[in-house]
Amino acid sequence: MMSAGRCATATVVTLLVCCLCVGSAVRAQPVTDLQDGRIRELVDAGVLRGAPGGDLELDRAIQGGEFVTLIDRVLKMPPASRQHLATGTETGDSEGWIRTYVSWRSVTQWFQRIGFNVRQLWFDLRYRQASDQPWGLPRTHWMSASLRDAYLNYDLIDLSFKPMWTVDGSAAIDLILAAAGYGGEVAAAHEQMPEATPEEVRRFVCTQHGMGRLMEYAGAQLTRGDAALMVWLLMERHLARS
Repeated sequence: MMSAGRCATATVVTLLVCCLCVGSAVRAQPVTDLQDGRIRELVDAGVLRGAPGGDLELDRAIQGGEFVTLIDRVLKMPPASRQHLATGTETGDSEGWIRTYVSWRSVTQWFQRIGFNVRQLWFDLRYRQASDQPWGLPRTHWMSASLRDAYLNYDLIDLSFKPMWTVDGSAAIDLILAAAGYGGEVAAAHEQMPEATPEEVRRFVCTQHGMGRLMEYAGAQLTRGDAALMVWLLMERHLARS
């Protein structure tokens, strides 16, 4: 009888140890998350940040403001260097075309800078009161700076944007394409293919630029993990590694 009691006690102890081990594995989820190289790369680059306890919360539905903040962090990374238009050896019509293009580009950028400065001045005057801030967030909120940049610098959102609402996959695809510089192509494709559905237009533009994997999330409710993988594709494009 004593031996049977000891066996029963040992069995209970073993089960308790197993439960504690399982609990530890669940709490160690951030380590498991980092086994995906793309997630680890985003974390190392400072694009994806976890909660104070270290949990990346990849299974939680992502808010629109969070998604825009991830995009903003990618766009602030130093982009890949571009090839020069000329090497100094071109002559004739080619050299003349290049000079014309450079002059036109300089004038265009000058007007763009003026427009940006005017827009920024209006924004600062409009929201100079700390109690009157856009998107219903205080100026000190961690999303505010990225939302401001997304509105003023990248033209990704407008003042009606709801940063605390969850974002679906189709809206997220539009933001990624706009951030990658393809927003104009989406609008042009809508005009050229009026019978096509919005999803068909998105698929066309994504495929054209080698970002077809984005369409896996079309119409879906995004988690932070889904959003991170979408933003990783944008980072690949931004750093010209794809």
